[in-house]
Amino acid sequence: MTSNYKLDGDELETFTLIWLDAEIYGSENKIVQNDLRQLSDDFRTFHNDHDCESFIKSLSIDQRVVLITSGRLGREIIPRIHAIEQIYSIYIYCFDKETYAKWAKSYSKINGV
Repeated sequence: MTSNYKLDGDELETFTLIWLDAEIYGSENKIVQNDLRQLSDDFRTFHNDHDCESFIKSLSIDQRVVLITSGRLGREIIPRIHAIEQIYSIYIYCFDKETYAKWAKSYSKINGV
């Protein structure tokens, strides 16, 4: 999976960076997790959309979240959390870029697929 967008590490230091993926513990994802940990002092992983949603809703109103999610779990959680003020930006990490890019147009906080 490749991306055409860049997350700026300097900006992410002030954000909670969350990665939601049912396969979060897979070997390929471990490598990416190590890279993401370098970008944010507050990096969280979830494999369940309900746990992720509960965590986001527990954050104070002044905290900002950058969410990276798989396409499948993104379709579940994004409609439920998109309006939450803490959500600053969302990125979809998936193999089927074309399908999710079309779907993502409905959500202004999705900044990359």
